[in-house]
Amino acid sequence: MRVHAIKHVFYEGPGWITDWAFARGHDLKEVDVVAGQNVPGPTQSDFLILLGGPMSVHDGEHLPWMQLERVRVADFVATGKPVLGIGFGAQLLASVLGGAVVKNHVREIGWYEVRLKRETIRSFHWHAETFTLPPDTVSIAASDLTPIQGFHRGSKVMGLQFHPEVTEECVRKMIENCGGEIRHGAEGEQSAQEILTEAPAGCIAHRAFMFKILDLMTQR
Repeated sequence: MRVHAIKHVFYEGPGWITDWAFARGHDLKEVDVVAGQNVPGPTQSDFLILLGGPMSVHDGEHLPWMQLERVRVADFVATGKPVLGIGFGAQLLASVLGGAVVKNHVREIGWYEVRLKRETIRSFHWHAETFTLPPDTVSIAASDLTPIQGFHRGSKVMGLQFHPEVTEECVRKMIENCGGEIRHGAEGEQSAQEILTEAPAGCIAHRAFMFKILDLMTQR
């Protein structure tokens, strides 16, 4: 498969998605929209993955790349090819599908539990906004601080507010570039040191979960 991971900021990469693509024999390309690279259309790609970023979907009128990305995402959904959104990517996908992106009542930064249908996992979070459930989608995840942590429409469209893609390197880069945002002692915000301490065990536990999600979305 031709898999394209859409990067919205240089320090949020595909993480475990890279391992999955190599293990499954897929061709993974990273597309940096901020650097001027265009999101491919469904004739150029078989699987579109929208990664995270610190921006908001409400910044779209000032960011031409976001306007084009929204069109490409809608095209993928219409053709039935798989689309996965993570973090900001999930918010963008939710917005394209008719959901609303709104400020969360607290920021959620660090390692917190996510309740899924059949299990509870401890995953990584870094977000101040969240989304309402888009029409014709089903909620699949929740945390204590964010009632909707994920949704799906069939097996080909999925949005995850949390970050199961992150490796230790991903977490370190986010701390290096955004660690100054963390407010000491604020509800829902772990310290940079707490995040880094939990990263080795938390990230390796993500790998199998990320592989399971990607395999589910690409099965024929």
